[in-house]
Amino acid sequence: MARIAIVEDNVLLRQNLLKRLSGFPEIEVTLVSANGQVFLDALGQLPPAQFPQVVLMDIEMQVMDGIQATARAKELYPALHILMLSVFDDDERVFNAIRAGASGYLLKEETAASLVAAMQGALAGQVSMSPVIARKTLEFVRNTPRPAAFRHPDSQAPKLSKRELQILEMLSKGHTYQSISETLFLSEYTVQTHIKNIYSKLQVNNKISAIRIAIERKWFK
Repeated sequence: MARIAIVEDNVLLRQNLLKRLSGFPEIEVTLVSANGQVFLDALGQLPPAQFPQVVLMDIEMQVMDGIQATARAKELYPALHILMLSVFDDDERVFNAIRAGASGYLLKEETAASLVAAMQGALAGQVSMSPVIARKTLEFVRNTPRPAAFRHPDSQAPKLSKRELQILEMLSKGHTYQSISETLFLSEYTVQTHIKNIYSKLQVNNKISAIRIAIERKWFK
């Protein structure tokens, strides 16, 4: 069972979120806070058995917003996974959230099942984004120069298998490990193994860098 926290200043949205998640026995809500400061104060007082593993964090809040709270929480508790929840999909919020250390960025319109899948994915080391957010991230990747450390001479370009390219392209479109597994009829372990191999071949440690290389080399159709 995954322990989660909810940080949301709108009472109705907070209650709605709790109700939507109540039908999933695989998660346990151990902390609910109305803003980032209250959340940080409460974290320091929780016993280990109630300390959350994943946080659903609203962005726009009074007292302390979600981006500030995320940055502070990651400084204090680096292992904590934080998923940003917002009605906004503008570039500045998305990338400020990523820079603050968020493990994903989801729109509040996502279904409860999608939120649960994203939380489980975060625990498995995945980065979860709503499709529209993934597209914005992809545009950011396209328009950002790749560090020299990631450049390969054409004659030494790493070779990805057909399956690895397929999985990398699905990642670029915002698919989670679970959706890739279901679409390609592979186990999640096999998907994770393919992704580890992709990172190793491309000498990167995250999907953003891997996607950037693929785009520059025009590997996607």
